[in-house]
This record gives sequence, structure tokens and C-alpha cells, in this order.
Amino acid sequence: MDYVINLISVLVVLGFLGYGSWSDIKTREVSNIVWLLFAPIGTTLTVARLYFSPELLWISLGSIIVATSFALLLFYSGVFGGADAKGLICIGISIPTLPEDILLSANFFHPFFPVVVLSNSFLVAVSMALYILVRNLFWKYSTRGSLFLGLEKEPPWKKVFALVSGYKADFKEVEEQVYLYPLEEVVESGGAIERRLNLFVEAEVERQDLLGKLRPYVEKAVIPREIWATPGLPMLVFVTIGFISALVLGDLIFSIISAFISIF
Repeated sequence: MDYVINLISVLVVLGFLGYGSWSDIKTREVSNIVWLLFAPIGTTLTVARLYFSPELLWISLGSIIVATSFALLLFYSGVFGGADAKGLICIGISIPTLPEDILLSANFFHPFFPVVVLSNSFLVAVSMALYILVRNLFWKYSTRGSLFLGLEKEPPWKKVFALVSGYKADFKEVEEQVYLYPLEEVVESGGAIERRLNLFVEAEVERQDLLGKLRPYVEKAVIPREIWATPGLPMLVFVTIGFISALVLGDLIFSIISAFISIF
């Protein structure tokens, strides 16, 4: 019976995360109806699992508390959007412990399944930095232009961060592509206009506000049309990939550490 419940739980989570990710990519929003349906279904499945395996009660409660705490912490710190936090909480409610009879890997350090999903999600998200860096290096090589023209006064650490988190794009493209967020701002002081890198954009910031502040300067050609922007892909997409990778590959960070230790 545990196998059946775990299989249904996995399919339910995949279904809701898949739809939520698609909706987030297309509209940058996920209807609360998704979570209002997801949470009670997940709760029912966990109650059924505990009915047949009551020994999992306390570890399940601990996992749900830990997952919910992480979700709220990441949301209020601006790392997660509302949908991302709700998605992680629903995963915790639906599959709080390792669905061992479903997993294709045994590489796990602890039994808190939603925490594994979270760590895998961040590892996948960080891998995007390598792609962005390669894209910037290709732009530099192909155009022979300056990546930081007009931003020469910005500190080196900001430039390094920009190289792995964003790239230059035409302002019109940034306006049209809902996943692109400006990484620049214009500051006026004493009649002087200065461009600055604004790298810390919270997940819930309204991109239209950011664009609206830059638009007058672009239209008047005060600043170039090419600005720095970040592909703000929904974290929910990475959570979904993290969930699938946890099922197939296990705890990726634990696997990497284990492989590194085995060398010695």
C-alpha cells in the first residue's frame, strides 16, 4: 500500500508543479487555486501514508515544519516568490519523507525529502550562472565591445556578479520578454545622471516599475538602449527540476561531496 500511496503522491506533485511552472513561465503568476487544491490532496495522501506507517509520524511532522520554515524564510528574504514558497510547502505536505520504493537512487544523507528537493533546486539554479557567463564571454568575443560601457565606476564585485547573473539586451526586448528584469538603475544627483548596477532585485518586485524608471532615459537617449538584464526564470521551474532529480539521482549535493571524498 505504501508503494501505491507514494506513486500517487509523486504523480500528484509532478502534475501540480508542472502546471504551476508552465503558468509561471507564461504569465509570471500561478493561481492560488492550484495550491488550494494541491495542499488538501497532499495532506490526504500523507494521512493515508501515516495510517499504514504510523512510525513515520514524528519524522513527517519534523520534515513539514523544516520545509515550511525554509519556504517562509526564503519568501520573506526575497529569494522566493509566493508560488515558489507555496510549492515547497505543498511538497513537504505531500511527501515529507523519502518515498523509498519510488526512488531510483539511494544517495541521501537525511530523510527530509522536501529539503533534498530544495537543495537540488538551488544547485540547478546555480548552474545557470555558468551558461550566463559563457554567453557574456561570447558577446565580448563576437562584438569586441565593452560589457560595462558607462558603468566603469561600478566596483569589481558588482561586475563579476553581473557577469554570472545577467547579460546585455535591447530595452525593447527586456520590455517584451516577461522573464527579463532590468539590472540597472539611473541615479540623479546634483544635476548629474549616473548609471548603476542594481543586482539585488527581489522576486516579488514589479518589473514594470523597474522598466518605468528606466524608460524616459532610454527614450531620450540619455542612456544606451542596451541595458543589463537578468533572465528571472521562475524558481518554481527549478523546484520542479529539483523534485525530478531527487527522484532519479538522489541528493545531488551529498553525491558531489561523497564523490569528492572518495577521491582521497
